[in-house]
Formats: sequence, C-alpha cells, structure tokens
Amino acid sequence: MLCHNNITKFYDSFIDEDFVCIVLQYCPKGDLNKFIQSQKGIPLSEKKIWKIFLEICLGVEYLHNKNIIHKDLKTSNIFLLNDYTVKIGDFGVD
Repeated sequence: MLCHNNITKFYDSFIDEDFVCIVLQYCPKGDLNKFIQSQKGIPLSEKKIWKIFLEICLGVEYLHNKNIIHKDLKTSNIFLLNDYTVKIGDFGVD
C-alpha cells in the first residue's frame, strides 16, 4: 500500500505455525545503527550525512501525507541499500 523510494517495499506475508512472517525488500548495508557503529569512530562525510538525513525526511513526509505515524523511528529502523539510499522500515505489527 505504501510506494515511495525511501520506504521498504513489502512483498508478502504469511503465517508459519504461530508466527507472522513478513517479506520485505533486502537492504544489503543493514540498518543505520550498525552502519554507524561499523565506522569505528571515523566520521561520515557531510555529503553522506545530508543525503541520509534528507531521505529520512522525504520518507517521513510521505508517511505523514498518508496520515501514517511511524511511532518508533530510530537508527535501527532506518535501512540502507548499497548506494546508501535510505529505506524506512519496521512499522511494527499490532
């Protein structure tokens, strides 16, 4: 239902025994928290910081225009593609 360059793509969901399984877009660079930790104190370039920040803002703006609030936006819920494109994910299951 959500279609934006900075939101993880949803492919499928299914129930396996007592578990709900959700199939989402693969983000090879992992989450932003682990990426920052992997830098081991080496600062990111200002250009990369701005790119990540602006793409988070674009994703959040899209969600808000759809009347969706993420409720748990943090670095471990921001995912990165190989080109460092931001994908907001982990919307939770209530």
